Amino acid sequence: MERGMISVDRWADSSQVYFLTHLHADHTAGLSSSWKRGPLFCSRITAKLFPPKFPGFDLSLLRILEIGQ
Repeated sequence: MERGMISVDRWADSSQVYFLTHLHADHTAGLSSSWKRGPLFCSRITAKLFPPKFPGFDLSLLRILEIGQ
């Protein structure tokens, strides 16, 4: 795979940037509370809903993106 790959709702080892569009199960398959691959970009709403779905996740890895920006 190419270097510098971006992943959207996929959690490939080869990616360097990860985006989560929302928390439906089909978008989070493969993501876990033990995530350590790097920052995860998501909306503010997704970030607020994240802790109950992934208890123990290092929330400092979440990067908030404002919708429409």
